[in-house]
Amino acid sequence: MNMKTWIKYPSAKETKSFIVCGVLALVAALPAMAQETDTPTWQVGDTITIKPETKAYLTGEKPSKWVYNYRHVIQQVGGIRFPEGILLRGIYSWMAPENLQLVARQDTVKPVFMNDESKAAESASKQALIEKEMSGQTEEQNTILPNESLWQMKKKQENTVSDSLPESDSTIVEEQVVEEETQEEMKTQGNRMMPHHRFSVGVRGGVASLMHETDVMGNWRPGFDGLLDLQYAYYAGQKEGKKVNLGVITGVSLGWAQSGLRSGVDTAYTVATSDGNIDYTVSAKQVNEKDGQLQVEIPVMFSLLTENGFFFNAGPKVVLPVYRHFNQGITTPDINAYFPEEGVNVSNEVITGKVTDDQLKTKGKWNGSKLNVMITAELGYEWTLRNGAALGLGAYANYSVYDLYKNDTSNKSLINVTAPSSATPATVGILSATDTYAKGLGYFDCGVKLVYHFQFLKK
Repeated sequence: MNMKTWIKYPSAKETKSFIVCGVLALVAALPAMAQETDTPTWQVGDTITIKPETKAYLTGEKPSKWVYNYRHVIQQVGGIRFPEGILLRGIYSWMAPENLQLVARQDTVKPVFMNDESKAAESASKQALIEKEMSGQTEEQNTILPNESLWQMKKKQENTVSDSLPESDSTIVEEQVVEEETQEEMKTQGNRMMPHHRFSVGVRGGVASLMHETDVMGNWRPGFDGLLDLQYAYYAGQKEGKKVNLGVITGVSLGWAQSGLRSGVDTAYTVATSDGNIDYTVSAKQVNEKDGQLQVEIPVMFSLLTENGFFFNAGPKVVLPVYRHFNQGITTPDINAYFPEEGVNVSNEVITGKVTDDQLKTKGKWNGSKLNVMITAELGYEWTLRNGAALGLGAYANYSVYDLYKNDTSNKSLINVTAPSSATPATVGILSATDTYAKGLGYFDCGVKLVYHFQFLKK
């Protein structure tokens, strides 16, 4: 049998139909090729935005609203926990690659804007047109080639679609392995520099002095103070190019401050009586007084917080004394009464005045200021904990710049004697050394503080 008798050669019409089919199939593959090349291969350093429809990070947390409005830089591509994930610098959160939109490559400043919706609509429109044109050619194509061959041709065209970006945009990034502890540390440092609120509970204590300004020579001894701090702070977030987070702190503190005085008594005054004047000379070898006050403090401080955990706070502080108290002891008091008309001296007699044993140690309230304004400063370091809170340790100092203290005592003597008479002996009154000698008060303290911060990221 001659082979030419059973081999059927395609006619001109069939050849033309086959060519049209190939062209239409190639046109149908172009949108898929364009869509495939629009899917970036992410690189470290790329600038991206998060798609608005993204619901959560790979860790499950819901992103804050402000995250969608910022441009982020890729810190790492893939990791132990999320092999396909993308770690974003600044917020240190893992995102799925399909939830990101490319803004600019790390090696160029030229923006690459993505518009998936418009391209998808264009692709769908072209695909519908192609399918419509091909629907009329299906029967004729099947007469030229078997169904299996037509399917293989389409499959081959699909497989020729490039799955990568051009060479300039397709740098292969070597997988960077970061330990989970390091990742957690990076995340907590990032949270410290983000906008956030924090509530703090702290304690502090150290050396304190009421800084009395006196009319007599004396030795004012420093004491101590201890306070409980309840504070609120707001941090605005790290600015571009800056390594500090600026915030403001306020709150209320309640505590006890105490200091002391060591001095003596050496005063003289005249008391008028019905029988004439009496010149008194009053002395004491030593007077020891301890002053203490329960106080409320209200600070308004500016705060600088670095990404490494160092903090510095400074600003004004108002101190409101709630209660002031003194304990005093007098050693070897002496009251000498001199009668000029008679030229007679009388010492430590009941009729002219005598300090009794129960008056050697006295206590009570003393007059104090109603308001004290100080300048305060704090410096220290804080550790961010795994639960998002922070523990801080630092030093503080306060110095008074304004005080409303007024001493209204008219008789400037610690030991005051009333006028005796033939029927009534003199009485002796003991005052506070602070009430007697201080013409001005201040305040100074310094010490160590320990604080626990409850941090809440701004939503």
